[in-house]
Amino acid sequence: MNNNNNNRGRGGFGGSGSCGRSGKKPYGSSGVSQKEFLDVLKAKALPSDYLQAAEDAMIKIQRESDQITRTKLRNLYSLTMCIYDRELRRSEAQLLPEDQSKLTMMEMRVLYEYGRDDAVKVFVEKTQILGYLKGVKDSRQAYLNFAHYMEALVAYHRFLGIGGNK
Repeated sequence: MNNNNNNRGRGGFGGSGSCGRSGKKPYGSSGVSQKEFLDVLKAKALPSDYLQAAEDAMIKIQRESDQITRTKLRNLYSLTMCIYDRELRRSEAQLLPEDQSKLTMMEMRVLYEYGRDDAVKVFVEKTQILGYLKGVKDSRQAYLNFAHYMEALVAYHRFLGIGGNK
């Protein structure tokens, strides 16, 4: 059996499935220092006024030269909604084990994109989504709030016209 490039779309999150590189910089070339990386990974509680936090973050991103594209942001948002749809219909305090697993996969996907794309790096640092994801732990309500925060980020991205039509 030929295993070359047969790992397309792994992880159940769709994506483009492309195994090749599209002329981007080599992996790890985004120049992430250890301190920056540790700050990004630090678990944080989402502020209760997450709508204002989303607005502030997106205004900062609007001023940056590297801006996340609409497509890239919608892909991250769809990962969030994958878990949100099931958890919204439940009333228990903790996330389902399979959703906790998907949350971990989402963290890995964001980390991958962070290291691969400078615009995503700027987005993750300004919005602090990795820290907020880690802060969810197994709390259903914290996750639902995180999903609303992501929705606000998408809304402000569109409202402010960030990232063009890509």
